[in-house]
Amino acid sequence: MYSPHSSRRRVFPHGQRQQASFKPRDDVMLSQLFQTLEQLLSDSAWARQDGIRTLSDPKGWIPLVKVIQLQEISEILQMNTTNAIQTVQHTLKTNNSSLIQVHRNGSCIRRFPLKHRLRSYVEFLFGDENYARDLELQFIAEEAGFVPIVKLFETRPKFLSMVQSGSIDLAAQMQAVQVALSDSVLLEIAHESTMKLAVRRRSLAGRVVRQVEFYLSREHMQHDSYLNELMADNGDGWIRLQDVLAFPRMKQICLPQEASVARVLQTGSEKIEVREDFCIRPTWYVKEHGLQGLDEIVEDGAVDETPPQSPMLPWYPSKATSDFRVMTWNILADFLCRRQLYPYCDAKFLQWHHRKALVIAEIARTRPSIICLQELQGIGTGGSERADHARQVLSDLDAMGYGSTYLRKALSGQLPNLGNAVLWNRSMFQLVRLHEIKFNEVIGQRCYTDASRWYFGSPQVAIIAFLSHTGTGKIVAVASTHISCAWETPVKQVAQVQELLLQIGELVPPQVPVILAGDFNSLAGSAAYRLITEGEVSLSDPQVQIDVQEQAIGIHLPYPKLHAPRRFASAYRFIQGREPMFTNFTAEPKSFSGTLDYVFFSTDGGLEAKAVMEVPGFDACRKEVALPSSVYPSDHLPLAACFSFTNR
Repeated sequence: MYSPHSSRRRVFPHGQRQQASFKPRDDVMLSQLFQTLEQLLSDSAWARQDGIRTLSDPKGWIPLVKVIQLQEISEILQMNTTNAIQTVQHTLKTNNSSLIQVHRNGSCIRRFPLKHRLRSYVEFLFGDENYARDLELQFIAEEAGFVPIVKLFETRPKFLSMVQSGSIDLAAQMQAVQVALSDSVLLEIAHESTMKLAVRRRSLAGRVVRQVEFYLSREHMQHDSYLNELMADNGDGWIRLQDVLAFPRMKQICLPQEASVARVLQTGSEKIEVREDFCIRPTWYVKEHGLQGLDEIVEDGAVDETPPQSPMLPWYPSKATSDFRVMTWNILADFLCRRQLYPYCDAKFLQWHHRKALVIAEIARTRPSIICLQELQGIGTGGSERADHARQVLSDLDAMGYGSTYLRKALSGQLPNLGNAVLWNRSMFQLVRLHEIKFNEVIGQRCYTDASRWYFGSPQVAIIAFLSHTGTGKIVAVASTHISCAWETPVKQVAQVQELLLQIGELVPPQVPVILAGDFNSLAGSAAYRLITEGEVSLSDPQVQIDVQEQAIGIHLPYPKLHAPRRFASAYRFIQGREPMFTNFTAEPKSFSGTLDYVFFSTDGGLEAKAVMEVPGFDACRKEVALPSSVYPSDHLPLAACFSFTNR
């Protein structure tokens, strides 16, 4: 772990100047000095009974006064004691030795403990400078990028030698490596057992969380006077995030992007509280000082347990009979629900507690047989359970009688990310089969250049659930997706829609009806919309063109033609003759109003739309400026449609 090494600006009395720092100029001499110091403290030299080890105290510290008197050092320096000590200090500081540790007061040096040397070596292997060029290291990586420690032993003799200097027992060696790497900001370890230890680079977000948690840990703050001063200045344990981002180590890890770092900490750390004004504090401080945590403040009455709901929406036509009802809804992931994006909405109504209650209440009121949810926030293995909203929502709906399946965006890691869910009322449907689609993988398989795989490699996903209707025995395939928001490059959206339509054509028999619902991030009339509703789009269409410069580097559309094997219609357009005026309604800074969400159904599989749920009008949505609001939990509106089987 690293200390911020930050301090407040020193103010010198009038007329007094700060002494200039010592800066020796002989680079050759400094390089020779550094090499000699590392040789003197190397494993072989340290093992000698008559070597430099005899000058150390019980903790291994050697005074610099004694170091500069060694013949090997004095022959290089040839200067007075003060300048000699300053030269050694300068040399070790500028070369950042992984072997030699300088005491905090600068008066002594020692060999870094084995734990530190092991961590430093592995961090070098996985660091930015080495990892991108180290093919061997990348070749030995296994599932999810983890490299088994035993393979590092086999391919890195220096690492094995370092470990064996501590013990010759393999189990003890693996334990030593595990202890050494457990404190690393850069590295993430996985272990089924001590003997199956593996390591990989931590994601940038993971490194940010780890470093900030270290800064604000109880152990670190016991000796960091600067952080304690900041905490005292702000009261109740709060520290401005911008002050932490100014630390040298934080500058090395990430750019000083307050909003993004705040989001990462809020969703990825259970040890840090994040306030809306970008102040942070450790949860241990809250507990030790008997303060109210942010979650407790919300639960104590800032938001009602049963928040007011939006007006009940009518159905059109009002008396239609049907076999089942489908709802689709982008419920707005919590890590995207920020005051910076929705400044017109009271902060308490953006809290997940409030919004989740509204989502569950709306579903209970609408009583859909099938539900397609988008932006249902989930986590990966090892992520913060507090941010696992998918588990919370699906658990609540399970208690209401719904079965479910859930899929997060590809390449998400352990931090929170968007996901899709398909749910079904267990008294009306049973799950027969499930198919998951990761667009970056399936589209990538159709591309014949790496540039195209990168270009179309967005991590969106789709789910196709085959459900058996208990009343009729009919099978219906329900496909739910959240298409990329790449509005400036609509060809990427078209490619994802094309792939989904092809997958449906390959997987779903012609006699099985299909419901295709979700957030398509495409307006009615767009190429993606027309591909679904008209069945084809010309390759000369302006929205499917790839820039000439991108073509020059090998980017191509991996489909010889754009077509839909099945025929689809929009339920709202089928019933009302048009799409809703809008399904997404926001004010500045997003300032968007339009229809992005749809419920499509196949017209060639024995299914007919019978009714649709009306959507709120402008007046309702503008009552509190825009969405979300006190009664609308998302910036998207839910859509719902009723269907009947035509061939029983």
